[in-house]
Amino acid sequence: MNKGQKPAKKTGARLSGIDIFLVLVSVLIVANLVFGPVYVKLFGGTVKIFENYILLIIWLVLVFLKSRIEKQEKLFNFKTFFSRYGYEIGLSVVLLIVAIPRFLSIGYGLPHLIEPHEQLIVPKVLKMIRSGTLNHGIYDYGSLYFIFLYFIFIIAGFISGITGAKAISIYDIDPSFFYFTARAANVFLSIVSVYLVYLIGKRLGDKKTALGAAAIAGIGTVHFLNSITARLELLVLVFVLLAFYYMFKLTATDKIADYCLAGLFCGFAVGTKFYSITLSAALFYAHLLNRKSKTFSNRKLLLSLIVMIFAYLITNPYIITDTDSFIRDTSRLSRELGVKEHWSIGRSAPEAVYARIIFYDGLGSVGTAVLLLMFFFFLIKPNSKSGSLLIFPVLHFLVLARSRYVFHRYLLIAIPFLVLFLVYELGKRIESRNEKIKFNTKIVFWAIIFLISVFPALKMFRITRQYNLPITSLSAVKWIEANIPAGSRLLVTP
Repeated sequence: MNKGQKPAKKTGARLSGIDIFLVLVSVLIVANLVFGPVYVKLFGGTVKIFENYILLIIWLVLVFLKSRIEKQEKLFNFKTFFSRYGYEIGLSVVLLIVAIPRFLSIGYGLPHLIEPHEQLIVPKVLKMIRSGTLNHGIYDYGSLYFIFLYFIFIIAGFISGITGAKAISIYDIDPSFFYFTARAANVFLSIVSVYLVYLIGKRLGDKKTALGAAAIAGIGTVHFLNSITARLELLVLVFVLLAFYYMFKLTATDKIADYCLAGLFCGFAVGTKFYSITLSAALFYAHLLNRKSKTFSNRKLLLSLIVMIFAYLITNPYIITDTDSFIRDTSRLSRELGVKEHWSIGRSAPEAVYARIIFYDGLGSVGTAVLLLMFFFFLIKPNSKSGSLLIFPVLHFLVLARSRYVFHRYLLIAIPFLVLFLVYELGKRIESRNEKIKFNTKIVFWAIIFLISVFPALKMFRITRQYNLPITSLSAVKWIEANIPAGSRLLVTP
């Protein structure tokens, strides 16, 4: 710098007082939109913190004042702020888009019980609370989701004053509180799973990959439908994603803590749903990707497997104390694998059914087409990171294809890895093309992500709207109860 020359004035991301008020009002608007319906569902009435239109007026006034102030004083550099925090803001928007439709849909059908899977889980958890034991008594499933809901119900009951005999009597009269609580817990798990997809994508590639994968994974119909009911597959997904996060981490760090945490979450996943045992193959593969450990005879890998087994046993202790029941139930499950008589009478094979689910409800038509194209490029030029994303869903599909039962929810834990593979490969292919033909890679990348996301997003909002409409069959039952005297006979004519 020359003598006499004034130093350049620093312009940083310094927040003024008006910025703080703007953030607070924005938080209030989001809280009203997201948590207002939840409050109404739980406690009835209306939420009167502030009307949203008043908050919106205040927000617009603050934005106007802020723009006027910035013309005089450069307290805030938007370009610097968004270049630094743009992806974090994008993630916040994605999480809001994920959360709002789910919270608006979790009251669907209540107080009437429509979802049969919930009617298996919630009464079992209440039976555990009544008996004071953590034994859920059915070994077709691992016990960890039941234990998770056990503590969720206790905490929710303590906060709301619904405990002990009162809780059981309330369930007999109107079970809505317990089903709504279980669904709300699953919505929380779904938000956590989308955030974990973002973290894995960031470790796999960069923030662009992470945000694109989180956006596609969060709005998929399979993910949405399994987030608004009490189903244990979502907890399995969270543990599988945590296990993969530490698997990717150990390939770079070779730390014993990462090996142990990967094994721990593998054990928790198997302790929630037995079919996630295929995670162990992914753990071996991640170990081979570690440059410092090229063989299976490694103390860290052995310790990871021991931690996995220990985590499974500590979350399912009753398989030891009630071994006969465990062997009976798991034997029935193993007999179901490979039995295909169920599909031989004019019905599609499981592989075809799961392919249709991915096409319509997993990735959508555009996403499936892009996935197949990226898989073709991967076969031409394979790489270890993409291979590590494919090994688990491929093994999972092989297990599901041998089962006589086909359920929508079984694909939940595989689809996020297909999404990560798709987005990671897409980013790589666009960058490699840019070396030959110059174009704006970010615009092309986000245009394709938008095309993949827009139709699943519209479907998600359409389902949300349907779930908030009155159920006609229940309305008919209420009308009959209110207008037709008890003991009346209905004349049915052809």
